[in-house]
Amino acid sequence: MEDAFERLSELSEGEVRVLLNDLLKLTTASTKQGDGEHKALADSDRHLYSKHVERAAKAEQRKRTVHIMFSLSDAGSLKVTLSKLGKRMENEVLAFNDCFSTGPINELVKAEGQRSRESWLSERLSGYLFNHHMNHEHKIGRMIERIAAIAGQNSIVIWCGDNAHEQVGLRFVMHLLKGRENEIRMMNGSLFYRNSLADAQGSNRYYALRLLEPELFLKMVECFEQAELLSEFDRQRYEAEWLELAQQKSKLRLWENGQIKHAAENELDKRLMDVIGKLTEDTDDGFVKAGAVVGEIWGSCTQLIDYPFIEYRLWTLISDGYLAFRGLPGAMHQYAVKLNSGRILA
Repeated sequence: MEDAFERLSELSEGEVRVLLNDLLKLTTASTKQGDGEHKALADSDRHLYSKHVERAAKAEQRKRTVHIMFSLSDAGSLKVTLSKLGKRMENEVLAFNDCFSTGPINELVKAEGQRSRESWLSERLSGYLFNHHMNHEHKIGRMIERIAAIAGQNSIVIWCGDNAHEQVGLRFVMHLLKGRENEIRMMNGSLFYRNSLADAQGSNRYYALRLLEPELFLKMVECFEQAELLSEFDRQRYEAEWLELAQQKSKLRLWENGQIKHAAENELDKRLMDVIGKLTEDTDDGFVKAGAVVGEIWGSCTQLIDYPFIEYRLWTLISDGYLAFRGLPGAMHQYAVKLNSGRILA
């Protein structure tokens, strides 16, 4: 029996639904046709199922606010913080598992556009398909369904920061919510930092939600209910900006001067080359671990770009002859790169 419980924990949500459906069919048949112990067991199963459905319905009724985020990690932090504040039961947290600063975003509302994006990313980014299939409930298509199912009486809070990924995501969600009468608030972590700490320097240190210290994030969560509602003008502006974004063919988007900038795929290549040159100054053979290169880019670049895209550009430079590598491809700690002498990136 213990083995059965272990196998159950390994099933996907879809597989669990199929299993539950089969069990309910069997229970219904036993209730109608069974006798003695079989009928008693079937009746007990039906009663247990009814109690779970009733409990789930009551839990849904208690949820007054739906939070939409663009990171599974950020969503986890929000859930933990809401629990600490005793507000977890009345708040639902939805999260995308996509990086909207990279890859095509055309026709994302349609299945064809989603397949096109998935195909482009899976061909270039290491581990993309595995990560996406492991988090099926957070894929774009499923998230569109879940957002469409938000009840009209629920208020909605969209969480973001000053980066292209979350700002593109914000506009996409506003497009999905077009015409809805729900109250919508926006919680911008970058803006919250500047307003809370009166940052006179205009620092972009907190360009993403995940960079906020726990204490600052807690303060932000404590006051989300007091955040100003998005005006009809702002809602329409975000919706219109999404339509403009979705028409562009760019595969990389950056955040500059408060705007989303469309960039060429090779926009970061020069920076990658410079970082490698800097890191290899103190090496004997000119090689530096790929992970160190990506880590340095992440630490010095105030842009939210997923590291598989950066690694993809690293391998493009290797393929084009600008970099040499040694080691085992597949994991960044297993191989190193160095500049190829005589090859200068224009």
